[in-house]
Amino acid sequence: MSTVVLVRCPSYDRRTVEDAVEAGLSALPEAEPIRPGESLLLKPNLLAAIPPGSAATTHPEVVRAVALFLARRGARLTCGDSPALDDPGRALRISGLTAVLEELGLPEADFRRSVSVPFPEGHVLRRMDLAKAVADADGVVGISKLKTHALTGLTGAVKNLYGCVAGREKALGHFRHPSPASFARMVADVAACVAPRFHVMDAVVAMEGNGPRNGRPRSLGFLLFSADPVALDAVAAHLVRIAPDTVPTLAAGAARGLGVRSPDRIRVSMPRPEDRPASVPGGIFSCRAMPDALRFDDFEAAETEHSLLAAFFRRSGRLGRKALVHRPVIAASDCIQCGQCIDACPTDPASLSRESGREVPVYDYGRCIRCYCCQEICPAGAIRVRRAPLAFLLGR
Repeated sequence: MSTVVLVRCPSYDRRTVEDAVEAGLSALPEAEPIRPGESLLLKPNLLAAIPPGSAATTHPEVVRAVALFLARRGARLTCGDSPALDDPGRALRISGLTAVLEELGLPEADFRRSVSVPFPEGHVLRRMDLAKAVADADGVVGISKLKTHALTGLTGAVKNLYGCVAGREKALGHFRHPSPASFARMVADVAACVAPRFHVMDAVVAMEGNGPRNGRPRSLGFLLFSADPVALDAVAAHLVRIAPDTVPTLAAGAARGLGVRSPDRIRVSMPRPEDRPASVPGGIFSCRAMPDALRFDDFEAAETEHSLLAAFFRRSGRLGRKALVHRPVIAASDCIQCGQCIDACPTDPASLSRESGREVPVYDYGRCIRCYCCQEICPAGAIRVRRAPLAFLLGR
């Protein structure tokens, strides 16, 4: 049985967030045994250098409140992440986190250099290149963001840890493990190697639709806390009524031993009486019995395809992927011709290019591996994942 602590937090008002984090972490036993002087790395989700109002990154007030909680217990803290294309320092600054680090006197974590770390117990990866900050820390605290994701359905505690892989090595991971299931198994290995102390999820304002960068901010008003990243993501999925079967990191994480995903084995705790629905006066319930008063019926999921038939066609070669697996599509009217989609493509040569006489990049869908890195990185929201021409054969 795993426990996920759920605390209402209706806004990013500083005092409101501090009180919610204090309540959540005080109710989580794994957050308390901090040795004075030990070094902890705070690992938020910094997808790119994006202002916090977009809901694409962990909000700085959540990171600030977690840092204060741990600093009061004597921890030495650093903070950072490895964006796909942006410089880590620039991502910290634009996301609002540099101001937090300067206020609290915390150093930027080293996500520019990498360390090759052996991991013989890995299911997919026996060795991985982790950011030096991850290798140097005594422990890691994951501070994720609840967002939709075209490849994995949901970005949460498990997927957030893929940012511990340094720089462009992440693109190689997409290339070597292009299917959702294979990619999820690789991410689960990274999460098992990093093994954070506990996780906090920012769901005060989440992202729905065309995530993880260009969806719509959606106010949910919650912070979630757990030592089990799989259970945390499962509860988040239940909150927004995303089917757990469409989140491959849940299956991979459970199979890897990171935690439990069965809703019958997850206990949800709401420690503050004022947060609880009337139907659960004691504040404890199983994830399967989550009250409807806490759930969001109209949350828009990402356009994903994780059926068994889709998995078969992903492996069936160029023609199968081209005709039957969901594809990224560029809206020419929104494209700003920045070329970041081409830079982000992990295939060699890239699956999209600038053709003579055309300003908007053009896809070679036969080469495209459907990793959706281009959609994830597009700064203009010009790329969406759409059904392939014959996707109706998959039952969608």
